[in-house]
Amino acid sequence: MRIVSLLLMLSLAVPALAGKTLHVYILTGQSNSLGAIKGNPAAPERLRPAPERLRFWQANFGSYNRVTPPHIPHWEKVRPQRAAQEVMGPEYGFAQALEAANPWPGDDIALIKASRDGGGNTHWLPGGDAYTAVTNAVASAIAALPKDTYDAVRLEALLYLQGESNKGDEISAAPKRFAALLDNLRRDLPPLTGADASSLKAVLCEPATWHGRDLLHNGVTTRDGLKALADAREDIGWVPTRDQPKITHGDAMGVHYNGDAQIVIGRRLAAEALRLAKPE
Repeated sequence: MRIVSLLLMLSLAVPALAGKTLHVYILTGQSNSLGAIKGNPAAPERLRPAPERLRFWQANFGSYNRVTPPHIPHWEKVRPQRAAQEVMGPEYGFAQALEAANPWPGDDIALIKASRDGGGNTHWLPGGDAYTAVTNAVASAIAALPKDTYDAVRLEALLYLQGESNKGDEISAAPKRFAALLDNLRRDLPPLTGADASSLKAVLCEPATWHGRDLLHNGVTTRDGLKALADAREDIGWVPTRDQPKITHGDAMGVHYNGDAQIVIGRRLAAEALRLAKPE
C-alpha cells in the first residue's frame, strides 16, 4: 500500500508532458518559387548541411513541372526536385536555416510547397488553379500525417514569391489580392484541415525584374505595391531578392534566380518568418 501511495504522489507531482505540435509553412508562387534554375544549380558546398528533420510535401503544378512517371506528393526530406530540368526554389535554404535555428525544441516543422511555372495573380483568386492547388496540397499533406503523432497542427506563415508575370490590372491589384489571399486561407484552411490558422502570418518575397525592368500598369509596379503592403502590416514580412544573381544560360527572360540565389532567398525567408513568429 505504501508503494502504491508513493507512486500516486509522484505521478501527481510530475507535470504531464506537453504534446508535440507540427508548425507548418506554405510556399507558393510562380517560377522563382518553383525554382526554374535551368542548369544553374547551387554550388555543392551551399547544399551542406542537407536538411534532415523538416517534413517536406511538394505538390508543384503547371506544364514545366510535368514528370514521367508523375510525381505523387508524399512526406519526404527537402531536396532538389526534378522536372523538365532540375528545380529548386527557396525551400532548401529555408529548411537549412529553420533546422539550424530550432525555434520549437521538441516540436516538428513542415513545409508544404505548391508552386507553378508562371502566370499572374489571378490564379490565386478563389476558384483559380493556384488557390485550389494550395488548399488541396495543405489538406492532403495534413491528412497524410501519421496518426496520433501531433496534438496540434499550427499554420505559421504563407511564403509567397510571385509577381513577375502580373499584367494589366493584376499589377495594380496585387496588394489587395494578396491581402485577400491571406484572409481566404485563414478562413478556408481550418475547416479543410483541422489545423490552427489563427496566427497565420505571411512573408512576401520581392518579385524579380525582367532584364532589370519592372512591368508597369498605370505607372505602378507589383513590387512597389507589395512592399507598401508589407510596410503597412505587422503580420506581413518582406524579403529583398534583387541583389541576387540570375541564371546565366538556359533562359532568355532575364528573370530567374540561380541555385545559389535560391539558397540565400530561402534563408532570408526563414529569418523573416521567425521574426514574425517571435517579435521582440
